[in-house]
Amino acid sequence: KPVDGVHRWYDDLLRSLRDWSKLDHIALLCEWGAIRGTLRRLYRTRPQELCELTSDDLQLNDDETIFAIRNVLSSREEVRRIIFLKGSAAQSFADLLDTAMSIVNREDRLYSRIFHALRKLCALGPLLPSSYTIHAGNKQDQLAKESSHPVASGGFADVWRGKYKGQTAAIKVFRIFGSDNLEAVHKKRMEHKNIVPFFGINMELFSLCMVSKWMENGCIVTYIKREPSVNRLELLVDAAQGLQYLHSEGVIHGDLKGVNILVDERRRACISDFGLTAVIYDTNTVNTISASSNVTGSARWMAPELLHPEQMDLDRARPYPESGIYSFAMVIWEVFTGRIPYYHVPRDPTVIFSILMNMRPERPDEATDLGLSDKVWELTQVCWNSDRGRRPRVSAVLQTLEEALRQHGYVVRVPPTWPLFETPRDTEATILDSTGTTRMHLVLGSSSPLTLLLLADSMFFTPNPTYNEQIHPPGFSINLEDPLVSVSHDRIDIDVECTPVFPPPDYARSPLTASIPWESVSREDAWF
Repeated sequence: KPVDGVHRWYDDLLRSLRDWSKLDHIALLCEWGAIRGTLRRLYRTRPQELCELTSDDLQLNDDETIFAIRNVLSSREEVRRIIFLKGSAAQSFADLLDTAMSIVNREDRLYSRIFHALRKLCALGPLLPSSYTIHAGNKQDQLAKESSHPVASGGFADVWRGKYKGQTAAIKVFRIFGSDNLEAVHKKRMEHKNIVPFFGINMELFSLCMVSKWMENGCIVTYIKREPSVNRLELLVDAAQGLQYLHSEGVIHGDLKGVNILVDERRRACISDFGLTAVIYDTNTVNTISASSNVTGSARWMAPELLHPEQMDLDRARPYPESGIYSFAMVIWEVFTGRIPYYHVPRDPTVIFSILMNMRPERPDEATDLGLSDKVWELTQVCWNSDRGRRPRVSAVLQTLEEALRQHGYVVRVPPTWPLFETPRDTEATILDSTGTTRMHLVLGSSSPLTLLLLADSMFFTPNPTYNEQIHPPGFSINLEDPLVSVSHDRIDIDVECTPVFPPPDYARSPLTASIPWESVSREDAWF
C-alpha cells in the first residue's frame, strides 16, 4: 500500500509534466499560477517515503521564469500574441509580469520591456494585475472613506478623503472611464520622492477608484497662494526632478500643469495624475504595436505639435518628451505669476489660435525678485519654442533651475500682491453689442497682413487683407469693412460686424483647408 501511494503520487507528477510539455512558451507562462499551485499541492501531499523532497525541489525557479519572459518579449510576434490575450490567460499573464517586475532589476532593459507589455495588455484587456486591488473595510490594511462628499472635483473624476494602512489617502473616483488602467499601471511602478505615491485600486467603495497618498498641502497653485513667500525655484526643481524621473522611465506626462503638481507634508513638490501618459517604447519589440493617436489634455499647457500636428509636419498628434518640456515652461510661468497661461483669454479655441500663432505669455517683471531671473526666463522661452527640436532635455532644464536656485538663495521674498496680475481680462479683447449687430475687436500677433475668413467650424487665413468680404461661420454673416482693418509692425486689428444668417449658403459649408476651431460667444461671456 505505501508503494501504491508512491506510485499514485508519481503518476500525478508525470501526468502534470506530460500536460505541461505540450504547451508552448506563452501558454506555459499563462499557466504559471496553476503550475505553481500544482507543485505546492504535490509537495504537501508527498508520501512519507519522499519526505526528503524539499520545497525547493517542487517550485518554479525564478531565474528560469525570467529567462522565459525575456525570450518571449524579444520577439515581435510573441509580444503581439501576449497583448491580445483574453480572459483568464490575460489575467494570469498580467499577474506574472507584475510579479516579474518585483524581481527584475530596474536597470535591466527587460524591466522596461515588461512594463510596456503590461501596460498594453492591461489597456487592451481591459484588466489590472491582482496585486493592485485594495479591499475596503475597517481593518488596518483596508481602505475606509472618511469624507461624506468629494473634497475636490475635476473634469473626469472626484477626489474623496480616506484612510489606508494608517495613512490619509486620496480616493480618486472616475466619472468617465477610459485610460484608468493605464494610469494605474504607471502609478504603481513609479517610485520617486517627487512622484505622488500610489497605493492601488478599489472597486468596492465605488465602481472604480484609485488610491494614492493624501498630499497635505494640495496643488502647487493653491499652496503658493496660501504661502506666497515660498521659494518657487525650490518647488520647480522638485517638479523637474520628478519629470526627469518619468522621462528616464520612458513615460511622458500628457497633462502636466500646476494642479497636477502636489505638495506633500515636507513641502516638496510631487507630480501626480498619469491618466494621459504616453510611453516611449522599446525599439526592438513593444514599439511595433501601434499606439493610439488620440491626445487629450489642457489646451493652455499643450504644445503646438499636439494641437495642430499637420502645421508641424507631423501626420498625427502624439506626445513627445519635448511636449512635456513645453508644458513645464507653462508651469514655470504659472508658478511665478499665480495665473494660468493666457489667463485673460477664457475661450480655449482662442487660446489654441494664440499658441499656433506663436504668441506666448509675456515676462512678468514683478516676478524677478521671486526668482524669475534672466536665465530662468531664457530657459522658459526656449522650452516653449514652437520647434520641439529646439527645446532642451529635462536634464538641462533641471541643471539651469538648480543653478538659479543656488544664485537666488533661500531668502524669503513676499510679492506685493498675489496673483501678480489683478485684472484677469485684456480690455482690448472685448466684444461690444449694439442693437442690430455685434461688433468684434480682434488683435492678432503677427508681423504680416492676414485676412480673417470664418467658415463652417474653422478659422482660415490668406496672405493679404480683403475688405467688404462676406463669409459665413455657423449662423453669422461676417463683414470686414475698410477702414476697420489696421496693420502695424507687430499686430493686426480687425473690426467685424456679425449679422445672423440662417442657414449659411451652400458654398460656405464646404471646408477650404484645415485650421483651428472658431467659436462664437454669448453677450454674457463676450471675451476672447
